[in-house]
Amino acid sequence: MLRARHPEYGLADLIVAGTEYERTAISRALTEGVGTPLSIRVLAPEDVIVFKLIAGRAQDLADIEAILAAKPSLDDAYLESWASAWDVLESLRRLRAAAR
Repeated sequence: MLRARHPEYGLADLIVAGTEYERTAISRALTEGVGTPLSIRVLAPEDVIVFKLIAGRAQDLADIEAILAAKPSLDDAYLESWASAWDVLESLRRLRAAAR
């Protein structure tokens, strides 16, 4: 991962896929407009959550809490499958329970 700073759009983490999961996450990325004619690909919310669960730092967990509080529509089966694969499923379940 590489952190980049754009003078107008701020910080961005750039990912170069090295694992099957990273390749999958990048393939699921969404295209978002950031101004005419610019667009960028951003991770789906489920993948942001998985990456942050893996990192597990206090700020990452707070970010997940904020995502869950926003009540986005999530692919629960996908999210739980990758959380289980990375052995962070219990952390996900705790955060979800706290968000209810």
